[in-house]
Amino acid sequence: ERPGIVMTTESPSPCGWAPGTSAGRGHVLGGGSMYHRSLVTIVSLALFLGFASYSQAQIVQEVDPVLRGAIAAADPGAGQISSTRCAACHTFDENGPNRVGPNLYGIVGRVIGGKEGFNYSPPFQQLMAAGDMWTFEKLDDFLADPRGTVPGTRMAVPGIASEADRHSLIAYLRTLSASPFPLE
Repeated sequence: ERPGIVMTTESPSPCGWAPGTSAGRGHVLGGGSMYHRSLVTIVSLALFLGFASYSQAQIVQEVDPVLRGAIAAADPGAGQISSTRCAACHTFDENGPNRVGPNLYGIVGRVIGGKEGFNYSPPFQQLMAAGDMWTFEKLDDFLADPRGTVPGTRMAVPGIASEADRHSLIAYLRTLSASPFPLE
């Protein structure tokens, strides 16, 4: 497994680190070596203290090119339609309230378990403490099998089996941001 933190020369953060991901297909989120977790802790602390901030330029996602292409080709409009099944528990508007689940505006690139004001289950609290982020891969894995990806989650939905439906939903979620994360 490759480290989840990637050193970049383009990063404007004072510490020079940009958070990345490497959960890998089908792995339980929050994995990684002690080296990886130590770096995530350093980055999380720098973010908390205001020495660094997340931005499109700083977040380096090691996106599977096949998944990247599938999300790029997916229809966000179809994803918005399929998100209606999520609306029973989630809101999607900027500054929208949390419901049974957290508000999903800005989820792509957000720290997992990091939506302020939401009472996350212990597994999500652990992922937040580790500084794990909602990347395209982690969203795809979680949406496919929430309980298998994050054992102990309170999310009752069994998952979305159709890759096309997941990719459209992720394409839609990506648009829920003042500055959506690039796919390239």
